[in-house]
Amino acid sequence: MNLEIDSISLDYGAGRGLDAVGFTVAPGEFVALVGPSGAGKTTLLRIIGGLARASAGHVRRDGVDLGSLPARRRNIGFVFQDYALFPHLSVAGNVAFGLKVRPRRLRPSRAERRARVAELLALVQVAELAEARPATLSGGQSQRVALARALATDPSLLLLDEPFGALDPLVRRDIRVWLRALQQRLGLTTVMVTHDRQEAMEIADRVAVLRGGKLLQIDTPAVLEAAPADAFVMRFLGETLEFPGRVEAGVFTPVSSAIAPFAAPPGRAGEAVALIRPWQVRLSPAPDGAQIDETHPAGAFHRISLTLPGTGAAFEILSPAELPTPARGQRMRIELLTPRLFTPKGEPIR
Repeated sequence: MNLEIDSISLDYGAGRGLDAVGFTVAPGEFVALVGPSGAGKTTLLRIIGGLARASAGHVRRDGVDLGSLPARRRNIGFVFQDYALFPHLSVAGNVAFGLKVRPRRLRPSRAERRARVAELLALVQVAELAEARPATLSGGQSQRVALARALATDPSLLLLDEPFGALDPLVRRDIRVWLRALQQRLGLTTVMVTHDRQEAMEIADRVAVLRGGKLLQIDTPAVLEAAPADAFVMRFLGETLEFPGRVEAGVFTPVSSAIAPFAAPPGRAGEAVALIRPWQVRLSPAPDGAQIDETHPAGAFHRISLTLPGTGAAFEILSPAELPTPARGQRMRIELLTPRLFTPKGEPIR
């Protein structure tokens, strides 16, 4: 199933919630929508699902415009953050609900419904909970039941709105790995909203970054990391260090002499900012370098606090734990291994 989001806009009384957002989702693809609060992520998901109407633009499935179809006729599975399980129904009753309320001509027989429910509960690995009530389930179990209910009607598209938000970190990781494997096994086209950028980068085929109702960039996690569309995208998608400087004659020279200059794109000159991830640096002893203030273990890294000479700016880097850790008070020159350059306004310099 091919999904096309074509120039979707949504006007509010005081402004625009979505501004000509457009992209396509290929059959079987998993796309995650990320962005700060108010970016328009959930609004866009609701428009796709038929739970809200756009002011302009179109949502098409395999070339067919869905704009005139109500949500119940779009054949879309929806999983909400709070799962929205019916407390008065058993697990099996919740999963069967969508099948029971179908029009009579499309409604499976009771035996067919029982078989479908059993199949789905086995698929999501909670078959033993068929007669349990939602109040007795753990967060992870509730998540699986909500997904089984969404899959009951064989949807052509699955929409997930913060599906892991109510789970504790350990369960959250297990469930998202399991969900990704299940989605790939079923080949189900999926769009997910999440506030967790790391989660999006780990689970999705492509990630769409929104801000203020605008789509800034949509691409694979690898491309987003290697070539962010602007400084906001890079900052939003991970921890970032920033070093101001100037580009002249194809060289970026940082303001601080403790940071090594590096080659810049030719033909550009002026003020610039180098952005880099905290682990993409190399240290070497230098009498005029940054001062080591503190070091402490951080998993597979050592977190090292430094202060730049002159400016007194403090920052932290991550150094692989297997490398020697510099002593407190030692001075180090800093080499930026894979920096990205941006103008002061955040535009990329390439």
